[in-house]
Amino acid sequence: MSTITTVNPATEQELETYSVMTEAEATERLEACHAAFLEWRKTDHSERAKVLKAIVQGRPDRGQDLRGDHGLHRSEWAGRAGR
Repeated sequence: MSTITTVNPATEQELETYSVMTEAEATERLEACHAAFLEWRKTDHSERAKVLKAIVQGRPDRGQDLRGDHGLHRSEWAGRAGR
């Protein structure tokens, strides 16, 4: 079975290896993601916050990924808005 390995371009460190999916497998997963999104978007923002906070508490090493600000202070992020 073929695999794909993701690599950090800055360090050349191998991050993760994935099995290559068939087109049918990829389509099935995309459809499942879309169905989940359609339900998620109906969820009240306060409930979404609870879910995301629980994820961060379980995986503090991934909290930065969920914030999306990459650790920047609010004033630093605001300065980048027009770029």
